[in-house]
Amino acid sequence: MSSTENDDPEYIGYDLGGYPFNTEFPPNERLYGMHHGGYPSNTAQVFFYDFLVQLYGVVFSFNNKRYVIPECDNDTLVNITENTRTVFDSPIDLVKMATIDGIPLLTLIKEDRLENVDIQ
Repeated sequence: MSSTENDDPEYIGYDLGGYPFNTEFPPNERLYGMHHGGYPSNTAQVFFYDFLVQLYGVVFSFNNKRYVIPECDNDTLVNITENTRTVFDSPIDLVKMATIDGIPLLTLIKEDRLENVDIQ
């Protein structure tokens, strides 16, 4: 195991080819194909792989409001949304615990209700 693998959060695993994947929210190529990296939507791929595994920042819209989650490391994460800053201990905590307009972010991701989702 490389030193970077040792530093990875618990939810990042490696396949037989050595490629990282999200063990908490894993892709399923058999069910969803490869169009979104094994996820059901672009939203799921961006959050569950690009954000949680690659640690890229994310931009998206919901209810005509623009949201920005900056790229981060695995220590402390600041979620900047509509001039509000909420600190989470990790990217996975943000995905699991953040709410937007009273709706859990995880629900919005799984239901593909976010718009204009992209990496930053």
